[in-house]
Amino acid sequence: MACELPTKVWRYLLLVFLVFGADLRPSMASGVLSDLEAGIGVDFAADLSNPGLALAESKMGGGLYVRGPFRWRLGNHIALRADPFVGFLGGHDRVEWTEYDGALRYYSDGHWTRMTQLGLMAGPQLDGPSEWSAVPYLGSAFGLSWTRHWHSFGGPSGVLLNPKDSGVERGGYVDPYTDQWVPMVGATLGLRLPTFAPFAMEVEAGYNVAFMSSAPLKKARPGMNAVRTAYGLNVLRIGINGVFTMSQGTKP
Repeated sequence: MACELPTKVWRYLLLVFLVFGADLRPSMASGVLSDLEAGIGVDFAADLSNPGLALAESKMGGGLYVRGPFRWRLGNHIALRADPFVGFLGGHDRVEWTEYDGALRYYSDGHWTRMTQLGLMAGPQLDGPSEWSAVPYLGSAFGLSWTRHWHSFGGPSGVLLNPKDSGVERGGYVDPYTDQWVPMVGATLGLRLPTFAPFAMEVEAGYNVAFMSSAPLKKARPGMNAVRTAYGLNVLRIGINGVFTMSQGTKP
């Protein structure tokens, strides 16, 4: 499948979980109280291509993600991390429909598409030595997003617009779109500058993958069985985080 993670990535995810378990026990035994951190992150992102597909592929191209990284530090080298996020990518997808009572099937992959996501990723994070002036970190995450594909149909694909909808002639009309809940998995690599400012600054790269299953078009002309076809979403993102420590201390 186009969205499967390479074997090396799966090995990396397993290594993170193994180190997580090894680091957690001595940290709790030492009496360290977990630190809480919260911040904001902004990423430039792009959907990587899916080589080897027989059909013209969907590709969302470039866009922007805004995240709210939150960490619960359980020790000197391990944290549990959650990232609520919203994302915007622009590109194109493949839409198929039937005409003449299903006798003929058509498709369009040249129309404009905007994908929006609202979701949450969470998982363990492994940090380097805290005494370093620049601290590297690795993380893995699993999550779920609500994903919508917006479209702008015209020409041959304009047949999908429902003529009975009174808003078709207005500029604010929303063309047929898809909604779905999508599981995601990802990996993160970053570098933390703890004393950059009153807050920590981080430079971060991540790779998230998801399988966008086929979904029916809402608001499309009835009887055309219009769907957006399945594809693999492979998002490479590079950005920065500003993170504040909310609490710190030791157990009494």
